[in-house]
Amino acid sequence: SGITIMQMDKGLDTGDMIATSEIDLTADMSASMLHDALAVMGGKLTLEVLATLMRDGVLKAEKQDNALANYAHLLKKSDGQIDWSQGAIEIDRQIRALNPWPGVFSESNGKRFKILAAKPAALLHGLQVGSVLDKAGHVACGNGTTLQITKIQPEGKKPMEFVSAINGGYIEIEQVFQ
Repeated sequence: SGITIMQMDKGLDTGDMIATSEIDLTADMSASMLHDALAVMGGKLTLEVLATLMRDGVLKAEKQDNALANYAHLLKKSDGQIDWSQGAIEIDRQIRALNPWPGVFSESNGKRFKILAAKPAALLHGLQVGSVLDKAGHVACGNGTTLQITKIQPEGKKPMEFVSAINGGYIEIEQVFQ
């Protein structure tokens, strides 16, 4: 991902590029973590561009390659619904990409649970997708993969560790998320 400082144009993100900076996405980076890193990067890049403008009196700009452009559609709350038939890696990416908004959720026994943090696990299974496998937060996903939920928020409750949700009676082993 990255930051681009560009010359404003008539279209959406169509102006010439003045400066760019990139950041590598890590396997544990959430959208909020990326936001914060890009904010710092954008501030530094803005200062560099302003210093160049003050020193040289002009900024060099480069045309964008429109073939490389991507359009990100507006997110909806429904984008946060987990489809447990997907693999654990895809669900983990969904959780990290939609944190903090719109957030990711699943339902079970008529209640909504926000999934705040998770990670793919090496544990394989042959059970119904969405099944809670153990107290450690392992949940069966598609293709025999497993996701370990580490932080969850039961409906109407504060965020908590998965084991606390089990101990508090909000979730039971073998319960199925939908």
